[in-house]
Amino acid sequence: MMVDLNFSWEFAKDLHGEDRRASALLVYNSFPSFYDLLTVSPESQLEVISEQFEIVSSELGFTKCALKDGEVIGIYSALPATGLKISQIISTKSMLQKVPKDIRKNFRKKIEIFSNQLSKIPLESYYLSRFSIIESMRGSGLANKIMEDFIYSGRKYPNYSLHAKASNERAIRFYIKNDFSQYSNEKTDFLSFYRNNNLWNNLQKILQHRIKKSNLKFDQIDHNFNLLSTGFVDSFEFLDIISELEQKSGISVDISLLNDESLGTLDSLIKLFLRPKL
Repeated sequence: MMVDLNFSWEFAKDLHGEDRRASALLVYNSFPSFYDLLTVSPESQLEVISEQFEIVSSELGFTKCALKDGEVIGIYSALPATGLKISQIISTKSMLQKVPKDIRKNFRKKIEIFSNQLSKIPLESYYLSRFSIIESMRGSGLANKIMEDFIYSGRKYPNYSLHAKASNERAIRFYIKNDFSQYSNEKTDFLSFYRNNNLWNNLQKILQHRIKKSNLKFDQIDHNFNLLSTGFVDSFEFLDIISELEQKSGISVDISLLNDESLGTLDSLIKLFLRPKL
C-alpha cells in the first residue's frame, strides 16, 4: 500500500473542535475495554478523554497527534513508567467527576479489578500508554513512523515498555517486529512488553572502553557528555566508534549529516541517529 506519509505533529492539548474530538476517539479506540468501565454516553467518554489532554500529569498529558491534510490520522501517548501510578490516579480522579455519585464506589472497584489485568512493566522505562491510527492508514507505514517518534521521545531512558491485549495478535506481531519482547510471564488479559534502548547503552559502553584505553579521565558519561572534549572526533577513531555502534545497534549512520551541532553532546548525536524520517 503506497501512501504519501507527509504529515505534521501537534499536541492533543493544542487541538480544538473536530480535531480534538478525533484525537479523543483514537485514544478511546486504543483502550476501549478501559473506557467502557465509565458507564456514560459515548460523547461523555470523549469529553473525559479530551479533558485529560489538558492535565499534564495525567496519562494523556503527553499525547501527540499525526495530522495529514487537516485530518488526525494517528496518536500516541507516553510517559515515564516511574510516574505511571500517580498519573493513573490523577486520570481516575478526572473520570470520577463524570460518574454519578451513587455509583462512584462501584466504579472505583471496577478500576481496581481492571488494573490487576495489566502485567508488570520495568520501572526504568518510557511507557507507551496509548497508540492508535485510523483504519484507512493501516498497512501504510504510519504505525512505524509513530513508533519511531515514540522511540525518539524516550531516548534518554534505558528501556521502553507497553501493554498489549493478549488477544490482539496483530498488535503483538507489530511490537515484536519493532524489537519488543514480552517482559512478564504473568497470565493476564494485557501482556507487558519492553525494548532495551540499545543505541544509548551501546554508545556509552563503547566510549567508556575507548576512554579507558586512551588513559583519558572523565567523571561521568551521560547525555550531556561533550564528545569533542575527547579528541576522538579529530581522528579516525571516531569512524571506528561509529562503525562499532552500527554493528552493535543494527543501525546505519549517514556520516554526511554529522556537523558541529550534532557532535556537541551525546544527546544531540543520538538525536541525529533517532531522527524520525518524515
